[in-house]
Amino acid sequence: MTEACGAVTGYWFDVLRQPVLRAPKAAANLASRRISEKQGMRLIATYEGEYVCGRLPGEVWEITAEEWMARKAPPAVAACGGGLVIIGLESQKRISS
Repeated sequence: MTEACGAVTGYWFDVLRQPVLRAPKAAANLASRRISEKQGMRLIATYEGEYVCGRLPGEVWEITAEEWMARKAPPAVAACGGGLVIIGLESQKRISS
């Protein structure tokens, strides 16, 4: 599901050229929350909403086109002593020569 959401988000920004993506969801849907977090989205609002199973707390998650493009950018590579350091958005890894 994470890969499918990434493809849809990419289409939203890259093809449709929309400036922002907002995703409302039930607050209790923890799997959906994790996908939003992995996509780099942030929680911007909470509300009470009507769902199939009744009235529940809801959340609105958001990411901008600029934030999405920054996450897709290739990692920077820098020389460091006897190897390379790859600097990504979420981790660093040293490659020995």
